[in-house]
Amino acid sequence: MSSFDIYDYLNEPKALQASVPLLDSKRLQLRGIARVSSPPRIEVTLPPNLVDCDQIDRAEKCLLSIDAEGVTIILITAIDAIENNNLLKLTNLESVSHKQKREFFRIDAQLTVEGRKLPPPPEDGTCSGVSINISGNGILVSLPESLTVDKKVKLRISFPDPVATDIECIGRVVRSVERRQDRYRVAFNFTTIGEEDQDKIVSFCLAQQRKNIRLGVQVLGPA
Repeated sequence: MSSFDIYDYLNEPKALQASVPLLDSKRLQLRGIARVSSPPRIEVTLPPNLVDCDQIDRAEKCLLSIDAEGVTIILITAIDAIENNNLLKLTNLESVSHKQKREFFRIDAQLTVEGRKLPPPPEDGTCSGVSINISGNGILVSLPESLTVDKKVKLRISFPDPVATDIECIGRVVRSVERRQDRYRVAFNFTTIGEEDQDKIVSFCLAQQRKNIRLGVQVLGPA
């Protein structure tokens, strides 16, 4: 990234993909137009009438994905203000290179997840649920039970095309929150995962992102 200046690149308006955080812990994937106002401040114009600004979680980071000079760049930004319900005023906190992005890029996905709790007891046994979102270094799963923070679980995650396989890894519970009666959102960080399996997750996330981009183009219609 040393030879590429993202702020110079965004001096002229550029199309990008914005991953906008919502209050229900989901993310809305939208196409937008970005430009630099004054580095590190960036303004992103989203399609009108596709998002309610009151539902945006301003405490969370907004992720911007930009394809530039053959490289995908992820900008991790703080939300400073929202104007006219579709103009995001952001401060760039970090630019992530292609090799680093697996640790940051997260996509909404409903995947079947089966788990086997690892010793020590008393939380041995199995658990199963459906994922809410996933990235190269972790997964958020809806489960019918709470799990203790730091508990390790052997996870089997089933992927559709283009991965079309099951991936096994060890996940450590970092958060377990009750969302409604008898349902918990349990967040895992992957502590043991093969590099090839991690690459498959990243490939799946990128494929889903491209699908979201195509859907966004369909919603917006021709330019």
